[in-house]
Amino acid sequence: MDTKDSELSSRMGLEIGINYTLEENFKQLSYKTINIETNNESFQSGLAAILEHKYSNNKMNKVIDIVSNPMYNNISEISLNGIIKETILNDRYYLHTAPKDSNNTVDMILFYHGSRDIAWAQILEYTNLLSIGEKYVVAFGQCSGVIQKPEIHPHYGYASFGEIFWEIRHAHSQLEEDLLYTRAIVGDMRDQYKIRNVYFIGHSNGGVFGLLLALYTPNIFTAIVSHMGGIGYDPGLHLNFKLLNVDDKRTPILLYTGEMDLHKEACESAKRIFLNEGFPVVDMFVENEIGHEYLPTCEPYILNWLESLENNKV
Repeated sequence: MDTKDSELSSRMGLEIGINYTLEENFKQLSYKTINIETNNESFQSGLAAILEHKYSNNKMNKVIDIVSNPMYNNISEISLNGIIKETILNDRYYLHTAPKDSNNTVDMILFYHGSRDIAWAQILEYTNLLSIGEKYVVAFGQCSGVIQKPEIHPHYGYASFGEIFWEIRHAHSQLEEDLLYTRAIVGDMRDQYKIRNVYFIGHSNGGVFGLLLALYTPNIFTAIVSHMGGIGYDPGLHLNFKLLNVDDKRTPILLYTGEMDLHKEACESAKRIFLNEGFPVVDMFVENEIGHEYLPTCEPYILNWLESLENNKV
């Protein structure tokens, strides 16, 4: 361990070695919450205004309709505006696009949303991945849990669809199910289409989960993009590099963060850790003047990075 790694270990509360476990004090390092008195009149009026503004367009109205209309939950497979919903693995579902010509070979992007968010919102509202061209098919995973109509979270100050998230704690059985679910999506898409490369993009909690995929499913993904995720802010997160065999792939990783991102330091730490463990490609990009949010302006950079891996045959 060099001096910088030693300093990192002391500063971040990490054990630098084969296993990495987050200590409780790391949870409080940079993670700032917004404490809001939810019962006062100004909050309630502000909540109504935010939701009306945020979800006033037709696409988000469709998202809310899907969330609140039981008709969508009772159908195992639907197609909406070219988006296909399919049910797999104990009634969990995912959304995906399809190639115009099923005989064409395409690359696949699997996108995982952040905590308290839903796949429908990502595919219809927050990303522009539906318009990236015929080279890709895009699948959007949905974490388990009860989805609710959106409301402003009392601590974090952003719209929430319920207390739902990708499991990142190693001692929880839900992690195993989320890993099986991820494998099932990739397998289901490969059964349907001629897929060459499989790329993973995860935002926030989904980005933290993405780094676990590099350890638990090392040979499934061509590359992993952890968008404002990094090593996360949970003391139950455990990076066990002993899971990797000698001949397992060390998946190329891109850590995409923002100048004012709450997870910027977590992304910096993830870069040092994975490089320290012998991953040959661990890149990081810091976008200026942006906080912890997914904006589609990140997508050209991410797609160009994926293309560079293909061109250089990493």
